[in-house]
Amino acid sequence: MSIGRQPGDIFRMMIGEGLMLSLTGLALGLLGGWWLSSPGSGLLFGVTGSDPLTFTTVSLLLTAVAIAASISQRDAQRESTR
Repeated sequence: MSIGRQPGDIFRMMIGEGLMLSLTGLALGLLGGWWLSSPGSGLLFGVTGSDPLTFTTVSLLLTAVAIAASISQRDAQRESTR
């Protein structure tokens, strides 16, 4: 545990850093997906290359996974300090 920090401060810092990293990756992934949607549209069946529902669903799923990973990191930290 950091000297002078409360457990809530460290939790907020870990969640903030984890979300910032995941949102940066999400933004880059969305830009890359949008950029590659035109050349890759010939390989898709039943959806368009820039289907907004697919982009939204995958974005929400990856954000939920990032939050879950940050929370499990907190649990691991709690066990390691005992």
